[in-house]
Amino acid sequence: MVGAAILFQNPLVTLLLGFFGCGLLLRFAWDAWRASRADVQVAAARDERKNHFAAGAMLSLSNPQNVTAWLGMSGVIVGLGFLNPEPLHILVFFSGFMIAQVCWCFFFATLVEFGRRLLTQRVFRWINIMCAVFLAYMGVKLLLQTVLMTINLV
Repeated sequence: MVGAAILFQNPLVTLLLGFFGCGLLLRFAWDAWRASRADVQVAAARDERKNHFAAGAMLSLSNPQNVTAWLGMSGVIVGLGFLNPEPLHILVFFSGFMIAQVCWCFFFATLVEFGRRLLTQRVFRWINIMCAVFLAYMGVKLLLQTVLMTINLV
């Protein structure tokens, strides 16, 4: 992290990343705009042979971002002053965390199941249009900030 922080202090790197991020946001905006013009298959036929729960569990367990999340969480815990936790503290923390994760999992599974029934072609189109407008706004804003920073450097 220290190396990355030093790297981002370099004005040239900051400019390059600013222009790259701007291009990326504008490309995403264009893709969302094109997606708003295309027809989307809204409801797919159910395939009872697939185990979606197992597939979701495998995606979650094989995600490398989990390591980053746990390392970040351990830093927060140490920062809060829990330097010498007792086994009971660790048990309570992990139990609460795992219960929250299971509840969150079923909440989103329910949300997706009922949400699929409400989504129509028109809703998808409007969601994509709103995303395109927001991404374009953010891309132009980043471009302006990067250009202003370039002018200030010169």
